[in-house]
This record gives sequence, structure tokens and C-alpha cells, in this order.
Amino acid sequence: MELSPGTSCELKAFAKVNLTLDITGRRSDGYHLLRMVTQSVGLFDRVTLSADDGGGIRIVCAKCVVEPACNTAFRAAEAFFRKTGITNPGLEIRIEKQIPVSAGMAGGSADAAAVLTGLNVLSGRPLSEKELCELGLEIGADVPFCLCGSTMLAEGVGELLTPLSPIPDCLFVIAKPEAGMSTAECYRRYDSLEISPSAHPDNEDMLAAVAAGNIGGIASHLSNVLEFAAPQGPVAAIKQILLAGGALGASMTGSGTAVFGIFDSREKADSAVRTLAEKYPEVHLTGPARRGVEIVG
Repeated sequence: MELSPGTSCELKAFAKVNLTLDITGRRSDGYHLLRMVTQSVGLFDRVTLSADDGGGIRIVCAKCVVEPACNTAFRAAEAFFRKTGITNPGLEIRIEKQIPVSAGMAGGSADAAAVLTGLNVLSGRPLSEKELCELGLEIGADVPFCLCGSTMLAEGVGELLTPLSPIPDCLFVIAKPEAGMSTAECYRRYDSLEISPSAHPDNEDMLAAVAAGNIGGIASHLSNVLEFAAPQGPVAAIKQILLAGGALGASMTGSGTAVFGIFDSREKADSAVRTLAEKYPEVHLTGPARRGVEIVG
């Protein structure tokens, strides 16, 4: 089997935010065990796959790391061809990035999920959703969620997914300070801290709020234990602006450094965006997304 030169696929790869994120332990291999409620949001990277006869896998992206060993989109394509045995006559992966980098929003994982989804479609769907998720886990812990999307309870290292009721329509205002932080650095900082038991998220109350479709309850239970390992000044400053501007709740997402607030008023959300944009280079207004990847062409 091989891809047919001249075929292409365009996809939206949606970002995520963590409504909660708790660390419950560590595996023997050093990976942290997580329990978190994760939500897809409407901010997305546009990923276009084009099969040709140019040979190899080529990444075209102004904002991506293009070193193959580091690029998740490249690794996803490589893993797909290896798993399926499909011959690659040539593949161009073009990524138009909107998801902030080093922000805790799974931008690289979202791109990898889009590549796996697109290649599966172009190849006649040889892999099931379960097989795609298993393959995605080899690339990154967030990739299985990014393949499925919407609202999920994620456990293990992030690969054990339980679908939840989609949260009600609302508005997310997201801002990222100029300085990002790598996932590895964030976890190293976390491991050096002594965290009070009271600082951990109340996942049960969050799950109850999600099940009830109570956006006020969801917002009031936003919590991320990794926030203690993040640069306190920038994160706290963004949270203060969001809450002062009428956010129902605010929290850092993932390993940071992006911070989001949940709004039920468009007027207040727009005002918060204007205030944040005066101070921060990346500010976005979006809503919940109901999937992780969307095929658009």
C-alpha cells in the first residue's frame, strides 16, 4: 500500500485547557501520574497534508521546530507509516500555527493528532480510533486526548480517557506571557516543592459540576497543581486581570504558562481581551470545542 500522489487533506487541530490538573504519584519510570479534567477549545492550528512524489516527510511551518527528532508532526507521520506498512512516496505537512507554543495547550500534540487522523483518512482508514490513540501515546501523553477531544477525565499519564458531558457554551479568554516553560522544566520544579494537600484540585466537585452542566460551578473549581511550579508573577498578573474583568474563574493550563478565564458575558470577555492585549503578545477569545480534530477539506 502507498499514498496516492496528488491527494491532500486539511484539518483543524484544536488546543486544550485543563479545567483541573492533579498529580497523584509517579511510575517507576519517572513519569508522573495525573488525574485531570481536560477540555478542547476552539483555538486551532491548521494542518494540511499533501501526498506527492517528492520523497520523505517535509514540514513547512514558520513557527515549528523542524528538527525531525523533536517535531511531533514529523514523528506522527513516521509512526503511522511504520505501524501500517504503507509506503510514503512523499508527504508535505504544512502547519499554520495559532496555538501558543510552550503554553500548556498541547499545540504539538494537537498537530500530531491531526497528522495521524489525516493520514488515516488518506489511506482508507486502516487504523481504528483505539489503534490511533495507542499509536499517539508513543508520540506524547496528550495525543490520545487530542485525537478524541471535547470534555474528558484523563488519568494515568493522560492516556486513560473517560468521556464526560460536554460543558455548556461559554467563553474562554486565554493569555500567554512572553516567557514560556517546557513541560520537563515545570515537572522538575514541581518535584522540588512541598505541596499542601489542600492545594490539590477537587476533581470530584469538578466532575459533579460538569455532569450538572453548571458553568459557574465549573469555573469555581478550576485548579492546577502545576501552577505552583510556574513563574508566579506573570501567571498571577494574568489571573488578576481576568478575575477583575469578570471571569467566573481562572487558572493556568497544563504545564503553563498560558492562563485562561471562563466568562458568561461577551461584553466582559471582549473587555478583558482588550486589557490583556495591551500587556501580552498572545491573547485569544474562543469557546469550547466538541472534538479534538476536524477534517475541513
